[in-house]
Amino acid sequence: MSKLHAQRGFSLIEVLVAVLVVAVGLVGLAGMQLVGLKGNQQSFSKNQAAHHTQALLERMRGNPAGVFNNSYVVDSTTLNCSTPLATDCTAATSTCDSAEVAKYDIYGAFCGSPDSSSGGIKRDLSNAKLIISCPVNCTAGVTIDISWQEQVLGKESAGSESVPRRLSINTRIGK
Repeated sequence: MSKLHAQRGFSLIEVLVAVLVVAVGLVGLAGMQLVGLKGNQQSFSKNQAAHHTQALLERMRGNPAGVFNNSYVVDSTTLNCSTPLATDCTAATSTCDSAEVAKYDIYGAFCGSPDSSSGGIKRDLSNAKLIISCPVNCTAGVTIDISWQEQVLGKESAGSESVPRRLSINTRIGK
């Protein structure tokens, strides 16, 4: 003789509770994903600023005469990126002095290459500013200051709320 076993299953309330628990977990996971993406963007921006600063420092180390003559002292608000420089100091036939090389280096670092849509501090960082100064004199030390704006997490579509970011390097260019 076969015995009849009572079949058991899940009630509708148990299924709804399980779906609710899974949904709450997924909402938390989505929030963590947003925070992770924003952290990744901030890290990328800081990396871009550090990369541009390092590249500019290498250019300055290659032209110490320009540094010591204050040719690298600049505030980016005075730069016009829409007008390319007349002299290309990287050309094999160029005869640029240290001041012209400094002007070319600063333009390239801030504005990027004129034949490319990428590169340069201005193109890579939002509302970027570059200030190169010498607190005492340029022989004693140089300060490179890059500042930019980043959107506040969750306010990207509004476009109004941003956080200022800044990278400042103090160094000395040797002879």
